[in-house]
Amino acid sequence: MDYGKFIKIREMYGDCASWATWQTSDQAPKAGIADLSIFDPTNRNNVISTLKTDVILVGLNISRADIGESWGNFHSANPRGTDYKLRHALLGTPLWGCYLTDILKDYEEVKSSSVEKDLRSNPNLEKLHTKNFKVEVDFVCDAAPVIFSLGNAADTILRRNFSNYYRIHKLRHYAQTSLSLEQYKIECEEIISDALKFKPEKK
Repeated sequence: MDYGKFIKIREMYGDCASWATWQTSDQAPKAGIADLSIFDPTNRNNVISTLKTDVILVGLNISRADIGESWGNFHSANPRGTDYKLRHALLGTPLWGCYLTDILKDYEEVKSSSVEKDLRSNPNLEKLHTKNFKVEVDFVCDAAPVIFSLGNAADTILRRNFSNYYRIHKLRHYAQTSLSLEQYKIECEEIISDALKFKPEKK
């Protein structure tokens, strides 16, 4: 990632988007999840040069408005947060370091079913957000990226509006509890491997 481009993206979307990279830790599963110093240009150990936009990861909406600073989305210290599961699943895959955003901005709601209900009752809401999403992708990415959706709701909206623009693949949302941490990682690796043809790093 070019430093100048990074700053421009931060100015435009730093308050609502982020990058699929986190401070890694061998300690507790949630340790360091909210450490945003990795995006600080003055930190000599920053990760800016490793960020990429050829692949992007897209969620539905922000579940809790606890973003305190730039790139805080998907890096929540909230005890109820499950962002650590996404970190664990993506570590060692080509999605590590990719752009990470929501298709609906400034829309706080924990239940995706409530979001879908609102969209059905107000079709113009989806039109507005998808239009803005296309502007965002065009600004962030130099070419059409491969998109991975997080969960059914985000995937449905993306395919309904952008199947002619992007390659879209679906990952199970990391907040679901039906899989263990390791099972979720294995499932994600298999989907990513099939989509991008890569071999996961050896454990």
